[in-house]
Amino acid sequence: MIGALDLVAKIPREWIKQSNIKSAEYMRVRPEFATRLFDALATRSDYYADSVSLSINYGLDPNDSLKSAILSKYATDDPFITQRYVEQVFGEIEAEQEYLRYWHGYLVVVGPLLTMLSIDQIYIFLAITMCALMIWILVSLYRHKEVVAMIAFTVSMLAVWFFIVPTALEYTWMFLLMLIACLIVMKMVWQGKIDKTPVVFFIFGMLAAYFDFLTTETITLTMPLLLAVWLNRKKVNSNTIKYCIKCALLWFVAFVCTWVAKWILASVVLGENVWPYVSGHIEERLASDFWFGNPIILILMAPLRNLSNLLLFSTGPLGGIVAIFILVTIIVLLKEYRRKKYNKMLLKVLIMIASVPIIRFLVLSNHSFWHHFFTYRALCALVFAGILIVVEMVDWKKLRKDLKVS
Repeated sequence: MIGALDLVAKIPREWIKQSNIKSAEYMRVRPEFATRLFDALATRSDYYADSVSLSINYGLDPNDSLKSAILSKYATDDPFITQRYVEQVFGEIEAEQEYLRYWHGYLVVVGPLLTMLSIDQIYIFLAITMCALMIWILVSLYRHKEVVAMIAFTVSMLAVWFFIVPTALEYTWMFLLMLIACLIVMKMVWQGKIDKTPVVFFIFGMLAAYFDFLTTETITLTMPLLLAVWLNRKKVNSNTIKYCIKCALLWFVAFVCTWVAKWILASVVLGENVWPYVSGHIEERLASDFWFGNPIILILMAPLRNLSNLLLFSTGPLGGIVAIFILVTIIVLLKEYRRKKYNKMLLKVLIMIASVPIIRFLVLSNHSFWHHFFTYRALCALVFAGILIVVEMVDWKKLRKDLKVS
């Protein structure tokens, strides 16, 4: 991982200068945040974070590649980070603020792409890639006659404004990793190798820590795990819970240890204790409360604020009414048309996986409340699992009979 970043840092600045000039011109006329649709914060693009990413990449020093990759310096946000990046590219200022608490592994993709493409072209390239992976998943599910999973997966993506994701580099990395992990896990389950999948979650836990800007990291665990359980639903038993716990623990250990490894490497390379650069940010992201004067209220409000960004809830009163109508319909279905026999163990497992993003919001309450306009996308797992639960519990034959549908 560090070797890959070192190689990217060795790319001569002349190779990426023209694409950065075009990227700077693109960013010059853009605000730090841009709301795309319905004046909904859930559709906000984050040019602030992307300007930081571009600034870090442009600030890498080929003559001191390892140290510059570790420090990941960028031009600070005074007055606006998008304008500071522009000034950096045109030689008016240099990157001076370290950002070493993250790996910034996305640079192994952005760096080489910038030798050929400007940022607007990279957005298009990543959007095409992401949509191609999405189509691949849906076609695979359809071919294996998993129509329910195909529809549920599609709805879960729409619920978190999937089509807005490629408008910001920051959002895209976790979705790309999630889609790739889903494809790998699906194939392994269909090949009868579900017992081999825990290593996949370990690997993607590492990759999540490497690429992430602390956005929706849990989807690299929850979405492929939901697919693994659902595609193997006929064999769900008490051991399935052990399987899910094993996958979750491996993912979590890999995620945390990979992040800590960056700080250890930074200390070794820089020859100093980097914990002071990191500790304050960790404390802030947990439950530091600048809004309510009460961390308990903050912890409770974090998941609620994220839930409010789901597709219908975030589009205004009419969307909220439609969302409430759907929820009431689901409640009626579960009450009046509940199956006499359904797989309770499957439901327990689905609920357990769906709770992961909520737990994340509660633990990182400050971060989840403040950055709700993108962290809410982790709730795609809740939507996905919710649909699967309804499908499993409802007696659809009885419903069709009562509706007189042949």
